[in-house]
Amino acid sequence: MDVLNVSLSSDVDASLIKECTSRRDPEGSFELLRHLRRSGLRPSSDLLNRVLLMLVSCERTDVAVQVFDEMPDQDFNPWSVLLVGCVECGDYDEAMRVFMRMCFRLDISQTPVWLVACVLDACVKGMNMKAGEQIHGWLLKQGRYHDDIVFTMLFKLYRRFHQLQCANSVFDQLSRHTLSIWTEKMANDVRGGDFVEVVNDFRELGRIRKDCSTITLCDTSKACGRMNDAGKIGQQVHAKAIEARMEEDEIVAGRLVGMYGKFGMLRNAGMVFDKVSDCRNIKCWKDMIKGYVQPGMPVEAIKLLCQMEVRGLEVDEIFSIQCV
Repeated sequence: MDVLNVSLSSDVDASLIKECTSRRDPEGSFELLRHLRRSGLRPSSDLLNRVLLMLVSCERTDVAVQVFDEMPDQDFNPWSVLLVGCVECGDYDEAMRVFMRMCFRLDISQTPVWLVACVLDACVKGMNMKAGEQIHGWLLKQGRYHDDIVFTMLFKLYRRFHQLQCANSVFDQLSRHTLSIWTEKMANDVRGGDFVEVVNDFRELGRIRKDCSTITLCDTSKACGRMNDAGKIGQQVHAKAIEARMEEDEIVAGRLVGMYGKFGMLRNAGMVFDKVSDCRNIKCWKDMIKGYVQPGMPVEAIKLLCQMEVRGLEVDEIFSIQCV
């Protein structure tokens, strides 16, 4: 059309931009951008916003920033398109630069919750702890962001950087705790070695929810193995796994076998192991073997070693010698 010197209507331009956006076509997007610049027409703000979305969808945030800088009207919409686009493309440093520029140009106190969460997501994924802390301080100063989505991102931020106390403090401010948040908190406590808190979390989770996840069961089993209660709490975890129909999950079963083995509860360990004995989870097999070795039952341990070889499971020589 440009060669024939035929001008296109704004509706046709918008349709072509939409097509490039949905197809994520970088070459087509550049051709359209060149067409718009050669046309000599002044595109509307709505059309320029569509161009921005097209460019970030094609992961060309560098060109999107150039187009944005040329826009006469930089209201909230193009700022948000550019910022979210940078985060989606994984250009987290650019996303933070856009946000900082936005803070100086617009009334940042009116920034919607979802965009604040998006910026915090960039801090988490971009490993930018300092910026995340600054945004948290700004949120506290504003005193208007008490939405769960913001607290969830703050929790993930502090957990990512192993700031366990800060993460748990943010967790307590959440009005609603999803299973994924509970799972992350329990993993947080395991990492910090606070196994009593893991068990307390498990009990509270069981009180308010019927469901659980593989990770929550595994983390609690690990915590139980570090506590001196003769496996009593571990039996509760086992009961929960049965209730949730996850007893035969190879990962959960492996943790339960390891936990029972540490307390010498070989009958319980054997019951769990027998239900997943066809699995190829080598750690589960090794934990069962260790359980037999500790109280002095080498014959049973050797039987399992032989079964592993028959099933084609790889057994390292050092482990075999230690068992014998």
